[in-house]
Order: sequence, then structure tokens, then C-alpha cells
Amino acid sequence: MLATIKGIYNQDVLNDDAVICRFPARTKWLKEKLELKNLPKVKCKKYSEWIKEMDATTASLIFSSAHINSPASMFGHTFIRIDSSYKSRLLSHAINYAASANQDTENGFIFAIKGLLGGYYGRYSLLPYYDKLKEYRDTEQRDIWEYNLNLSKTEVARMVDHIWELSETYSNYYFFDENCSYNMLWLLEVARPSVNLRDYFIYQVSPPETIFAIEKENLVKDKTYRASKRTTLLAYEKSLKDSHIKIVEGLSLGEIKSDEILKNNRIDKKDKQLIFDASLELSEYNYIQRKLKKENYLKIFHNLSKSRALLGKGEKLKLKTPDNPDKGHRQLKISIGSNVNTQNGNNYYTLGLRPTYHDITNNDVGFLKGTQIEFFDSQIKVEDTNFKIDYFKLLTISSIAPQTKFFNPLSWMTSWQFDREGKDDKLDFNGRVSVGSAWKFMEDNYTYTMADLFIYDKGDTHSSLGFTAGAVLYQGKKYKTNIELTYKYFDNKESQSLVHLTQSYFPKQNIDLKLKYKYIEKFYTDQSVIGLEFNYFF
Repeated sequence: MLATIKGIYNQDVLNDDAVICRFPARTKWLKEKLELKNLPKVKCKKYSEWIKEMDATTASLIFSSAHINSPASMFGHTFIRIDSSYKSRLLSHAINYAASANQDTENGFIFAIKGLLGGYYGRYSLLPYYDKLKEYRDTEQRDIWEYNLNLSKTEVARMVDHIWELSETYSNYYFFDENCSYNMLWLLEVARPSVNLRDYFIYQVSPPETIFAIEKENLVKDKTYRASKRTTLLAYEKSLKDSHIKIVEGLSLGEIKSDEILKNNRIDKKDKQLIFDASLELSEYNYIQRKLKKENYLKIFHNLSKSRALLGKGEKLKLKTPDNPDKGHRQLKISIGSNVNTQNGNNYYTLGLRPTYHDITNNDVGFLKGTQIEFFDSQIKVEDTNFKIDYFKLLTISSIAPQTKFFNPLSWMTSWQFDREGKDDKLDFNGRVSVGSAWKFMEDNYTYTMADLFIYDKGDTHSSLGFTAGAVLYQGKKYKTNIELTYKYFDNKESQSLVHLTQSYFPKQNIDLKLKYKYIEKFYTDQSVIGLEFNYFF
């Protein structure tokens, strides 16, 4: 029964006792819906027993970074950790608020639409912190940032009391505003009523923005970073010799015996230590990703651990701490641009507004590189005294994930927008779905190629196939170059080429300047435009 309940509630329950005792109404619904007739009888804990078990002393706001191949997780996620008198934070309790839907089994597009329209119930749950770390840091490969709060023991106790009161409640979950982050702000305001965290938000609340809010209210005492399994394995990739990568992969899957490496005199002791350390990490990752069955994993892990112990103490892996999310730009963006069409010499201006969130030409400090998600990005073109919509983007999402030695993710893009990038100059609706691969070179730079399917409307629906190639080049943290070339072949046998080139400069956290070039092949006169754009984030 527990497995069934966890499947429905996305593992947001502790155990059968917790479901039956703390959520009697939900249990009744489950019993009727799933025809569960023999629920076990349990002795439910009273409030006094529960509060003693919590042993609340301090609290932290936890931010899990974006998950590169999940659109619903590209904003990151926040929850609260309640610490006890135990020294290990892993034994703390995590308070989470989430939609009662299983993202692993539900269609991603349906999940996004229902999440935007309040189609799910949102509920609080209480879990061991190590369970949430396993879910976000290990399974979903997301880095964790812990913002340890300066709440007093009395303030934490007030918040915990309110959590008990909320055990039977639910609310409609809205992806933009009444989401995981918004409901964490409620709890923090209960703990310290003098803060007004929700006043910082009007139309949307996102996980990164909540970090700015708690820092402005001086709630943060200190910060701790926990690297994801993916980040750790990428660090091993850099440390290992190329010839040892296949050895690590073979050891992690049990395809190479440990004794073969221990007895290999061509590999020195230090490299052997590194090989076995990396193999242990990779074997655990393979098990989490269900590439290994439990019994095979336990056997492999035992053999690797035994062999590693024979090599003695080695050097600790050097993990580079990424930029803290609080160093990133804000989400609401306004822009103004001055442009010249080099074909006819005409000058025009642009005015833009983007409510949220980030695109791949923006400053990546504090963000996951290669990710883009935008809602309702719009731009107006002003030429002489004429105003017209240049584009209106309903939604654009990109996940450009470079191939590495251990990881082979798929890269993809999608956009649904009205724009003037067709062969005529009309404002047409365009949809795009692209799938491909990306590759790193020279540290953080990467290139990508995509196969494209375009759908556009000109009174009736048309389509085109295409090919896109691009590159992202970094010049330190202040400069960034984006190049993208697209070729389209339409169903009426017409074709079109497009080129976009952007050179960005980031003088401050919430300011960027862009020098842009755009070439669009048209029916009569091609467009070749150079522009300078100022962007401000707040």
C-alpha cells in the first residue's frame, strides 16, 4: 500500500503510520479510490509526542538548483529544513510543498498546463532531509544550497506548531505564484511576523527570487553548498586521465574485476585511488538511474570498497564551488534598443519587456548554463512614428546539455510565439520543436546542432523542417558570445536562412549590454540588422 500512496503523492509521505494518523481525510479518500479495505491499525502520535520527536532548534531555507532536462524544474525548488539537536543535518526534517502529481508518469506538457491553471492540489509534507537530498541531489542531479536562517528557537517552534496545524489543509497549486516558494514564505512569516516576505512579489514567485527576499530581510546567517552526484562525477572527469575513463565505467558496471586494476603495474597508486573513488560514485549513480539491479550494485559496491581500502588514504577530490544563486540577475527584464537595417539604412528603436526568467544570451552567473525558460517575452518596434509588435513569445524553453565522458544527455529547444521572422514581414504564429546534441570545448564553451520542426500559421497551417547550429563562447564572467544559424525548408519548397549573433557585456549583476546582428532571408529584400541593446533586471 505504501508504494501505491508514494506513487500518487510523489513520495511526499513518510510511512503508513504518518498517512493514517496525520492525514485521516486523505486516507479515507485513498481507501475509497484504491479500494484498500485492510488498512493497518496503528497507534497515532499525539501533538506532544510529535513535537518532542521534531526537537526543533534551528531552520534553513534549502534551494535545489535547476534540473537541466526537466522544464518544470528549471526554476529550481525551495523547501525548509528543521534542524534538531542531532549533529548530523541529514537526520533533520524537511518541510516541502508540492503539487499532488507525479511528474515522472504524467505528460510533461499536461503537467505544465495544469500547473499554470491551478489544476493540482498543493500539500505540505514532512520528510527526513536525507530523503530530499537523495531525490534532488542524487536522482535529479541538482546542486543544493542551504541558507541557514538566524531564527531563534522560539521562532522555529512557532513555525513548527503551524506545520502541525496545516497537516489536513491543501490549496490549489499555481506554477507562477502559489507554488513551493510562496508557501515557504508563509511559514517564515509565521516564524517571524515582523518580516513581510510576500510583499516583494506581485504576479509571480520563483525559487531564486525568494533567496533575494530572505536576504533583504536579513534572515540569512550563513550558507552551505552540497554538490550533486553529477557535479561530483564531472569533477572526477577532469581529474582522471582519458585512458582511465573506460576503466571506471567498466568497474562501475562490474564488467572489469577490481583485482585486474590492483595488479596493474602500469597504473600508479594515486591514479588507482582516483579510479576506485570515481568507480564508487559512478556505480551508485548507475544504481540510482536503474542501470544496475540492487543485488548487482551491492556486490559491485562491496568489491570496489574492499579494493579501495587496500590503497590507503588518498587526496580529497577538489570540487569547485559554483556561483551562489544570489549572485544571479533578477527575473523581470526591460530593454531598449537602437537598430539600423544595413540593407536600406533605416533606423528604428525597440522596447522590450520579459516577466521571467532567463535566456542563453543572459549572464549565467548563478544559473545553470545552457538553460532557457521565458514566458510572455515581448518587443515593440518603433520606426518614425509607427509602433508595431516585433514579437510576442508565449513560451520558449531550451535545454542545451553538452555531452561529457560520463553523461550523454539529449539537447532540445521549443518555442511558441508570434514574430516577423518569416519570408514576408507579417506577424505570424510560429511553433518550434528541436532535438539534438551539444559538445563542450575549451572549458565552458560549447557548440550544438539541432534538427528542427517548425509549424506556422498564415490563415492555414504549414510546416517546415530545418537544421540549427550554434555556439556559446565565454570570455571570463563579463563577456559572452552567442552564434546561431538556422536553415528552413518549407512544405511549399521554399527555403530560408537566418543568422543571429549576440555579443554580451555584463558590467553589473542586473545590467547587460548587447551588440546584436541579425540576418533574415526574405522574399524581396533580405534583412540585415545591427543593434545595440540595454537590458535591466529587477
